[in-house]
Amino acid sequence: MTKLINNHVIFSFDNPYQIHSAAKFYRYLDTLSAMGYLAYTPKLGKGYYKGEIEPCVMVDYNDFFKHVKDSSFVANQESFLILNPRNPRTIAMQGTLLYAKGYEDYLGDWKEVSHMEAMTLYEGWTYLDGKYFTCV
Repeated sequence: MTKLINNHVIFSFDNPYQIHSAAKFYRYLDTLSAMGYLAYTPKLGKGYYKGEIEPCVMVDYNDFFKHVKDSSFVANQESFLILNPRNPRTIAMQGTLLYAKGYEDYLGDWKEVSHMEAMTLYEGWTYLDGKYFTCV
């Protein structure tokens, strides 16, 4: 696997509303972070996908593929949102859905939107750091 810089993955995990399942996953991420195995502390948020609002996590792309992708915590997830720079000289990001079955679906540019726009105009959004984002 090629290491990528400034690439991220946003995803939910299996059984996010079961306290024990969520606790085990968060403990796993916390342990990896405490041991210095992660590029940055995972960011917690919430996402809206296919009519469902659920907790989500953002981690470094390389960390996701090394520690999370093949774990039992995401065994039943349909897809993962990959964020990467549009080009190496910009901070502007673009989003792609990576499906568990291996194919990808380009979504467009990652941009901040208002709460009202997220709730009324978009089929999918992510809430991180007090802001709403979507791909257009």
